[in-house]
Amino acid sequence: DEIKSDINTPQKLKDAKTFALSFAVRIDNNNKIKSLDKDDAIVYTYLPTSFKFGDEGFPFLVNANFITDAGRQQLHKDSEWNKLIFSKIPSEYLNWMKEISSTYSNYYEVLPRKSYGNNNALEEIYATEMEKAINDIAFIPRANDAKSKVLASYAIMDRMGLSEAISKHLLTAHINRTYDKNYSDNDFINPIWKGFKLLEDYGVFIFDK
Repeated sequence: DEIKSDINTPQKLKDAKTFALSFAVRIDNNNKIKSLDKDDAIVYTYLPTSFKFGDEGFPFLVNANFITDAGRQQLHKDSEWNKLIFSKIPSEYLNWMKEISSTYSNYYEVLPRKSYGNNNALEEIYATEMEKAINDIAFIPRANDAKSKVLASYAIMDRMGLSEAISKHLLTAHINRTYDKNYSDNDFINPIWKGFKLLEDYGVFIFDK
């Protein structure tokens, strides 16, 4: 109803039943995925725009039938159609990460931030939906089985390697007792050095010095 009453939405979009949303990540010569350079982190609407989400842009490419200005360079930030698309980016992207995180062990390098600010309607709806997606979608590979995924809020990262010395069971028992948690021995994920702060922001429990 909001889209149909939006005077800036073309009729063909008001009549649409579905829309296409696609992502792309950069892959280097070592078959590792890499975050986009800041200059390349723009939004596509089949052709490149000049629109960058937040200050830095996403670490991946987004392409959809966005509503742009007359010069096709900027997105209308108050467009109900654009808000609909941005509301779906978090869940669709994390579901894609769920599929490929077993193949690309450095998946975390192309994870987006939880929030890019709240300066406009697009940033606000993204942040709200990203919080929901993180809580609902298990996309992080378990350390003992990369094909099995765990929710961020259930994951433990042992950056000290203490679980190897005293066993995962003892460390899990200590964490549960000390921090009033309910982790299991299967909730450990592989330790990483670059990007662990973002996973911590997602809700991963980081056991560090």
